[in-house]
Amino acid sequence: MNRKFAEGSVLLVALLVSSTLVIVFPASASTGNILIGTATPPSPAVSVRIGDNVSLYFGSVTWSGGLLELYLSTNGYAALSKDDVPYGPVFSVASIKVDATDTTTYPGYNVGRDWINGTIPTALEIPRGVYYVKAFDGSTSTVAVTDNYITIKASFEVSPNYGPGQALIELKGYALPTKGYANLSYQVQGMLEWVKVEDLVQADATGRFVYLMLAPDLGLALPSGERNETYTPITFRMIVNSTGQNEVAAFKEYSRGLKLVEGKTKATATDGTLYGNLTDFYSLTGLCVEVEGSLSVKGKWFHPGPVTVLWDDGTLMGSSTSDKEGSFEVKVKVPVTSKGMHYVVIDDTKVRFVFGVYVAPTLIPVPHEGPVGASVIACGYGFPASDSTIYNVTVWWESIDYCESKDKLVTWALTDADGRFEASFEVPHTYSGPHNVTAVTENAELTNATTLFTVTPSLWVDPSTGHNNGTIMNVHGAGLDPSDTPYLWYLDNTLFAGKDEVLHPDCRGDIHFQFVCAGFCCSGMHTVFAIKGGTQQPQAANYTYGVEAFATFTVVREETTILDEIRDIKADIGDIRQDVVTIEEDTVTIKSGMQTLDGRTATMEGDVISIKTDLGTVKVDIAAAKTATTAAASAASDAKAAAEAARSEAAGVWFLSLVAAISSAATLIITVIVIVRETFAYPAE
Repeated sequence: MNRKFAEGSVLLVALLVSSTLVIVFPASASTGNILIGTATPPSPAVSVRIGDNVSLYFGSVTWSGGLLELYLSTNGYAALSKDDVPYGPVFSVASIKVDATDTTTYPGYNVGRDWINGTIPTALEIPRGVYYVKAFDGSTSTVAVTDNYITIKASFEVSPNYGPGQALIELKGYALPTKGYANLSYQVQGMLEWVKVEDLVQADATGRFVYLMLAPDLGLALPSGERNETYTPITFRMIVNSTGQNEVAAFKEYSRGLKLVEGKTKATATDGTLYGNLTDFYSLTGLCVEVEGSLSVKGKWFHPGPVTVLWDDGTLMGSSTSDKEGSFEVKVKVPVTSKGMHYVVIDDTKVRFVFGVYVAPTLIPVPHEGPVGASVIACGYGFPASDSTIYNVTVWWESIDYCESKDKLVTWALTDADGRFEASFEVPHTYSGPHNVTAVTENAELTNATTLFTVTPSLWVDPSTGHNNGTIMNVHGAGLDPSDTPYLWYLDNTLFAGKDEVLHPDCRGDIHFQFVCAGFCCSGMHTVFAIKGGTQQPQAANYTYGVEAFATFTVVREETTILDEIRDIKADIGDIRQDVVTIEEDTVTIKSGMQTLDGRTATMEGDVISIKTDLGTVKVDIAAAKTATTAAASAASDAKAAAEAARSEAAGVWFLSLVAAISSAATLIITVIVIVRETFAYPAE
């Protein structure tokens, strides 16, 4: 009673003050006042929540300027005060006076026929109280003012006002009494109880507060099948302690559902719908998955945070994170399992959402690509178990010939008790690109599974080494593309075929051609490779002409061969140097290619030594052996120098010089060998 009496007293005083102000302080910019909610004075007392609409009538106002600004003021003086608060856009006086209503120029306002209808925005930082509206046209220091005040009360909102369970939300209060308090609670649709959120939440000096919280998670999920997206309202309430004002705002909590499930086939919900909990996607859409194939899932309105995906409620498949709006995407791999129905569980820590998928018979090649002749293992899952020891699975390669339809049986297999098998085969003689490989059973039930294997091109050169003297080299290719797109062929990055003359693979993707190994700059590794040619049409953006296949071969020049022979001669000289005689005092050691003999000196005549050993008497001309060995080494060095110098000489001259040098070295070597061997005298038998 006292609060109501006090409010009534304030209203009476304000009305008296307002009347006095109108009389004492008339607006010199006009001959009348702004009216509130009426075109006939006086204006009634108006009470609105901040954020609600207010209708202002300017029919009795005479303007001295062309533009108009609105202000809220705690006084009714016909002049602006420093504490007056502007709001709304700048209006054209002409648009107010025109005999039409403009609903587009000023968002949130309808203007025309002397009216401005629009909101007092919640963005204004003002506490609860009584306010006058002033209109300033910028021409004089005086303004038009309402003939009565407006009581602006508190308002309340939830932001955002929709989302998943456990979404982060803000409870916002506006225009409460300065430093006032409010109690917050919520009620779920269909329930009578109000659940306390927080009591005595205090506003600031401008009457505003923001309370952060997580929306309650009701654990909702759509029922099975494809359903319209639905929500359950949660009503939040604010009670202002000092005034008893009761305001509510709704939050729409949406139910969980799936937007997409994709395996071997795909199911996508239409706009505005989702797939619900316990949906059997095989029965509903025919969706299948394959063993070790991918399974993609897109969910909506799930609990924000971690999401775990389980297979048959036991095997961890993967995880993801649901964003603040409850959406997530995850791509997982189907584990090795049996054919038939299986269940996938999505656990968002609050709800276990379940859906069913069908595992189809699966064929997996290992690897998935390779050249002609490569070894492949075909792994099958979900096939009928064999009831005998006879092969019950055949594996077929589709289309081995580009020009005509020819399939090939590549292997047989026998399934185990779980319907699995493994069988190996070689990539058949065929052209490049993807090919279907199909496994088929024809016993208890007809079952088949198809997969793709990509044939990659290959090249090789025969012989792999060629002399740079006109050797004919053969290039062989397999697994190439026999379509109309030509190949460009290169030797060491130089185009030699494909621009004007086309070398094209046959219907099996084979190609064979020759080139002459001559004129190469240097010895070592060289390449032959193919690039797929372009078309007359522009290619896609960032298209790359990649190397389709390449092979390496080795080029050997003639001087390289001769130098190899010289290296062999040098090695022989090294062996000869091991056949030496050493004399230390009266001890003699002879090293030969056959054995080592130890003996003692018997007699010495000049440079000839007679040595008695366990095998007999050995005579060695030491001076001749040393001279011959030194000369041989010198001749070999001369031969090497001649070979290196010969590289810059004309053909023919350098070759004869090199042969002469080699002959000289060889003669000396033979001499050394004769000297060493002939000075060895075996004992008489």
